[in-house]
Amino acid sequence: MEAGVQMVTGYLGTPSSEVIEALSQSKMEFHVQWSVNEKVAFDLAVGASIVGARSMATMKNAGLNWIMDMLMTVVYGGVRGGLVIYVADDPGAHYSSNEQDTRFVSMYGKFPCLEPSNQHEAKELTKMGFEISEKLFLSW
Repeated sequence: MEAGVQMVTGYLGTPSSEVIEALSQSKMEFHVQWSVNEKVAFDLAVGASIVGARSMATMKNAGLNWIMDMLMTVVYGGVRGGLVIYVADDPGAHYSSNEQDTRFVSMYGKFPCLEPSNQHEAKELTKMGFEISEKLFLSW
């Protein structure tokens, strides 16, 4: 919210569901919605970012696999508003069918991955993620 996000979309799936749940209870002026799957959530966030809105899509590690085609395309096409992807890995696969380290996706796609170690860092790195997206990496 402090970063000025205008649209947040996500798919219901722990451990990332809490972001949408918390933001949907906020009295702030931005759009928050559940999507039918991670791909739809990401496509909506990308569309909003292309027209200049700061947008975020939330998902767990398996969801990142689902959005890979559009993710690798948008990296080279660019967006106008900041775009942040919040991915919750699941060490030990407590909530997921598989365990994976999604940091390797950012290396493959050559885009930044910010990894917070606590809640305060998560808040600060989210703001930084929007700034990086707009100023240094995914801008037209």
